Amino acid sequence: MSPLLHRVRKAAVTGIDGRARPWEIGVDDFFAPDRQLRELSARLLGGRPTDYAIVPSVSYAVETAIANFDIPEGSQIIVLDEQFPANIYPWRAAAAKNSAELVTVYRPEDDDWAAAVERKLSRRTAVVSIPCVHWTTGARIDLERLSRSIRSVGARFFADATQGAGVLDLNVSRIDPDFLATACYKYMLGPYGMCLMYASPEFQERGRVIEHGWLNRDNSHRFDRLTEYSDTYRPGALRFDQGERADGIKLLMTIEAILQLLEWGRPLVETHCRKLCRHAMDRADVLKIGHPERERTSSVMLGLDLPDGYPSDIADRLRESKIIINLRGPRIRFSVHAHNNEADVDRFFETVARILGR
Repeated sequence: MSPLLHRVRKAAVTGIDGRARPWEIGVDDFFAPDRQLRELSARLLGGRPTDYAIVPSVSYAVETAIANFDIPEGSQIIVLDEQFPANIYPWRAAAAKNSAELVTVYRPEDDDWAAAVERKLSRRTAVVSIPCVHWTTGARIDLERLSRSIRSVGARFFADATQGAGVLDLNVSRIDPDFLATACYKYMLGPYGMCLMYASPEFQERGRVIEHGWLNRDNSHRFDRLTEYSDTYRPGALRFDQGERADGIKLLMTIEAILQLLEWGRPLVETHCRKLCRHAMDRADVLKIGHPERERTSSVMLGLDLPDGYPSDIADRLRESKIIINLRGPRIRFSVHAHNNEADVDRFFETVARILGR
């Protein structure tokens, strides 16, 4: 979870102040912010503004995909070992409901997750649901390569971009997923409870929604005619919007976060983060702390393999030194963004060395 930028906090206050005076909220306030957010999403992640739905979470996006995918009895759903649970639990339920098989791909020795997934693909494969960066190891996963392989066996493709969207070079036009989702509270620098979901054109005209709200109907802007109930949705992926998506607080926060990323320039942020991760790997090698193969690592995160017998309270001891990390099994998840620098990396490894007695 990223810290909030000053401008994002200011946007939250602006949204709260507006909500405190509901008599000043007009009809356009229900629609203008989401139009701007979709436009910014397309600038950051590719595609068209109407390719994006506003949903609360990745698990909501997964459920939307499940509602639209054909998962025959005896077919297979492919996921990765140790990927984030929001992209596991819905597929477990879907497999059980459809008498399908959930196939787990385990970590390959060379950290080439794309090749490992490809070895599992077959004509039985109905769905592949994977992240852009592995959640515990930090290994980058080549979604563009995998998309072509998945299409070659006639399977559906769900991509979770949460572990890199905002910093990594991810473009829906090149990845070509059926659905792609990114929570906004991580590298997007936005609020918790906000998620952007891309839906491919195939599902934008006749896709099945998982909740039947009113803001995604074609007449929702006519408050004087809302009781003239409509079965027609707003264009594109807007049919998939969550109920009450016109949250003036979270929308404004997410808009400001993406504006800042675009003003900095995503490639510049990625270059900065990549340098920090490379420096971290150099420091880890000196301490003989394992990490993914260098050519497989992402630019934003590393899973650092702790040695046998490491102190069980290492995360607490790091926190005492004002170094905030998370453990993922026997690994430290080391994550960086624009606000970090080499001095942060050095202080982290100096503290780890002291705790490990190295």
